Amino acid sequence: MSILKDWHCPCTITYPKHNSQRSNQITINQGGIKLNKKGFTLIEVLIGLILLAIGLLAIAGMQITAVRGNFFSHYLTQASYFGQDRLEFLDNLSYSSNELLAGNHNDPATTISGIVFNPSYTVVDDPNGYKIIYYTIRWNDGVNRNISFSTIRSQ
Repeated sequence: MSILKDWHCPCTITYPKHNSQRSNQITINQGGIKLNKKGFTLIEVLIGLILLAIGLLAIAGMQITAVRGNFFSHYLTQASYFGQDRLEFLDNLSYSSNELLAGNHNDPATTISGIVFNPSYTVVDDPNGYKIIYYTIRWNDGVNRNISFSTIRSQ
């Protein structure tokens, strides 16, 4: 005997198929409740959540990589500004300045944005009457890094 057998949906007037679809979804038999089999099972929901979690972990890993890349880019930009500025200074010195004598020279370490930059440069006298200046900046942000610039200075 079905309890819902005589139940009719009030919207049967506007949508006659609705009542028949509704009555097929839940029926009560003598043996108990029988539900339709068109829904999701708990296992399907858990598998969906696992796939979502794996996707979110991948996105989190990409986020960490992006943050590291941004920090590296920032430090590289700071080192570039510092190196270009110092190279322009050396390029504007008189040709016979002590700072432009041939050999290796160390500039004092400079801290920019919390990172210590260690600059040094090498001056090479060319027999054709000009000097080549190689300027290198080293720093460590968890990895040893450096950037180099060069210029030619004539008399």
